[in-house]
Amino acid sequence: MTRIIHRTCFVTSVALLLLFSIAAGASTQKKDKKTKRVDEAIVQSKRAAETFDRVMKSVDQTAFQKVFDQAKVVGVVQIDQGGTLLTALIGGKGLFCLRDAAGWGPPVFFYIGGGSLGPQFGTKSSSIILLFMNDNAASWLSEKSVVLQGEKKIIPGPTTEAPDPAVNIYGYIVTEGKSIGFAHKKLAILPDNDLNQAIYGLKAHEVLSKNDFKDQPGIPEEISSFRKLLGQASPIK
Repeated sequence: MTRIIHRTCFVTSVALLLLFSIAAGASTQKKDKKTKRVDEAIVQSKRAAETFDRVMKSVDQTAFQKVFDQAKVVGVVQIDQGGTLLTALIGGKGLFCLRDAAGWGPPVFFYIGGGSLGPQFGTKSSSIILLFMNDNAASWLSEKSVVLQGEKKIIPGPTTEAPDPAVNIYGYIVTEGKSIGFAHKKLAILPDNDLNQAIYGLKAHEVLSKNDFKDQPGIPEEISSFRKLLGQASPIK
């Protein structure tokens, strides 16, 4: 009887040890996955800051500044291109920041994909800057997906100094330090909630609806610094 009890206790102990090992392994795997997503968000934020900084230092910065000062949302997306010289399929990841009366909000992460129309500069990768001029921009980005056509159509970034008040979205392709306007056939924007939840613990529409995440503890400095860069380039007056 004593042997049976000891054997039962041994089997139970082994079973418990295995359960704890499995739980610990799952926890480590979950932590590693989150760490990778945080690292990816940091990389995207750094690239967005570098792209924006290049445009602000470019020769056509004055025209860009005129539009940027009136923008409600700015998005910077790193893209990969394929296709012919004049038409291309594009896809990539990036972030968007919403401006309200208090300043620029936290970066929110999105995917983008679709087809563009216009010179592709012979490159297979570059960046897109999207400037949303319409007050509806926040509600657009809060949708499950945004298809940029019709009312939300992108037009090439202006070559004049004053933005057209009738335009909802300006688009720029940025490559080798130059920003050149582009048009599009159809682009879709979808939230990258793997990254949003890794950084904020919330989905895209939840972050966009809150104004108290600007200086939330625990957000990596590299991500917060992009918002600060926008504030320096176009401060609230």
